[in-house]
Amino acid sequence: MNVLKHLLFTVFMGGLLLSADGLVQAQGTEVSALIEKAEAAGIEQSAVAELLRRAQSQEMSNQQLQQILESALDLSDQNLPGQVAVDKALEGLSKGVPADRIIPAVHNIGEGMRQAAEIVDPWMKRSEVQQMMGRTGQSMSQNIFRGEMIRAASKSFVQKIPASQINRIFNEIGSEEILSTRSAGDVLAAVSVLSDLPTSSSQPEISASLIIRALRGGFDADKLQQLPSAMKMGQQRSQLPASSVIEGAAQQMEKGTPAKQVLQNLFNGNIGGGPPGNIPPGLERRPDRGNNNNNPGNNNRGGNNGPNG
Repeated sequence: MNVLKHLLFTVFMGGLLLSADGLVQAQGTEVSALIEKAEAAGIEQSAVAELLRRAQSQEMSNQQLQQILESALDLSDQNLPGQVAVDKALEGLSKGVPADRIIPAVHNIGEGMRQAAEIVDPWMKRSEVQQMMGRTGQSMSQNIFRGEMIRAASKSFVQKIPASQINRIFNEIGSEEILSTRSAGDVLAAVSVLSDLPTSSSQPEISASLIIRALRGGFDADKLQQLPSAMKMGQQRSQLPASSVIEGAAQQMEKGTPAKQVLQNLFNGNIGGGPPGNIPPGLERRPDRGNNNNNPGNNNRGGNNGPNG
């Protein structure tokens, strides 16, 4: 069975490459040269072949295609994951985004990765980080971990989260207190979800504080990855502002509530972590309540019945 899978994969890849060769001939010599450089730089051939196909079918010009490939190669030349530029372009093409909007997005993500590297590279040299990476059982090499951390941090830069807050997270998670008990995967997940929290654009300092508290509170990679969706569900069911939901979650963590229970409470809309509808003092005021704040019944939000329950 394994032999059959291997043969099928070989045939599939062969078809991709033959198709790509035909498309390369249809492009220009400059594009052809860039594709060869991309292959030499380690950028996935299948992704480049898919980029060529989509570019041709969606009438992307050779000049625009060149710009994408040049961005990818420029990142690779700086020891950054050039694959990200190709992946970003493919994402845009798959959504039908016009080429003249894809190019700036590719450039933005490239700039975000350069900014991220300025934080990640010195952080990687910390003795605490080196000790974590040297522990038995780590699933990532240092090189792969560095690349993934740069990718993760670059998302925050692209979303215009201030460098001060991104630096803060790296400084905090680089402490022996956290790295002595957390894995590389946990740390990577923490940085990756920062840009996904509902308050990260408007109140990045609140999001940064929550991520740090979650790591200290025993959230592993899997539970950290669930945190943004739990926050959004908690906000929807409680009808509280995102900042109040995050504050409620932080209070639960501060009390030592297990990570699994914090997530379940958020998904249920129990922002205070108590019985359904419980909202901690100070979090019950919503901008849209007006004079109804004096009505105790308005505090009975959340629970398993959703916002209308």
